[in-house]
Amino acid sequence: MSRRSVLRLVIGKLKDKGVECVIIGSDVLELVGGIKISELDDIDLFVTNMSTLLEEQLFRGIAKENNWYYSTTWLDTPKYIIPYGGREYHVELYENIYDFYIPPELLDLSVKVKLNGKVTCRSLNVEAYLILKAKAGREKDNEDLKRISELISRGRLRINKTTLREYLTYVPEEEKSMVRNKLIKYKLL
Repeated sequence: MSRRSVLRLVIGKLKDKGVECVIIGSDVLELVGGIKISELDDIDLFVTNMSTLLEEQLFRGIAKENNWYYSTTWLDTPKYIIPYGGREYHVELYENIYDFYIPPELLDLSVKVKLNGKVTCRSLNVEAYLILKAKAGREKDNEDLKRISELISRGRLRINKTTLREYLTYVPEEEKSMVRNKLIKYKLL
């Protein structure tokens, strides 16, 4: 089974329990940007209509009902480890907590994507994903920004720099110059 099958399964099961989420991780590149991504990356989802911490029992129950392993992320938010098709997929659920912050405006501007005839969900667009990558600043995120810049320079991916500049205005003031400089460094702005 493919990563998209796992994504479709998880989002369907979450929706069945009333959980709404936005795709925030590398799946954005594939679903919105048309760029094939690694099967090894985590699947990152941002829960928009409830707290994953306050509703922990709900999320534990979803794991138990589906025979998924339940763990937690570095923020103590839910993480599912899903055995599927001979592999293990890691699905991490996030919310704005501690130092992890996604501007609500970026979530509000997410786009609807169809995973199959029945399952749809929301996903950040590529420009919002770039803002998050520049904001995170980990070595892996910097490598991803470099790779994305190369895809753009080869014409394999397109971004709207005007949209990127607009999205930069939603970044908290104390982080704005760092994010802008990172986007400039990788020739994304």
